[in-house]
Amino acid sequence: MREGIPLTDEDREPWLQAITDWMDERLAAGESGVITCSALKRVYRERLLNGRPTAMMIFLDVSKEVLAERLRNRPGHFFPERLLQSQLTTLEPPTADEDRVQTITSEGGSETTASRAIAALWLGGEPIPDAMPVPGIL
Repeated sequence: MREGIPLTDEDREPWLQAITDWMDERLAAGESGVITCSALKRVYRERLLNGRPTAMMIFLDVSKEVLAERLRNRPGHFFPERLLQSQLTTLEPPTADEDRVQTITSEGGSETTASRAIAALWLGGEPIPDAMPVPGIL
């Protein structure tokens, strides 16, 4: 990616295996955890969720313009802005039948987005107000 070459499914295979291994280790230990990743395709999301009935996923719905702006503000990052379109072309947004994938918009600050994610995953169904800062989230 640093060289501006989009990843293939084959390139992503070790990454998906490492994530599923980590998830299985947490589940076996009775622990919870949070992973951030770009599971762009339905098949990736299915692989991460299948066989893990307590696992949930948040899909951040972000406009192309906002993504491009964020990339411009990350100078020196391994992911060059010129790869954005390849990611969006690969993207298969979640569909309604992906019941363990919750879609939230990434509008507003990081605290608002974190609050929306927590509210979507909150086991008791209790929403967290958008304006409430989440401890530990910068």
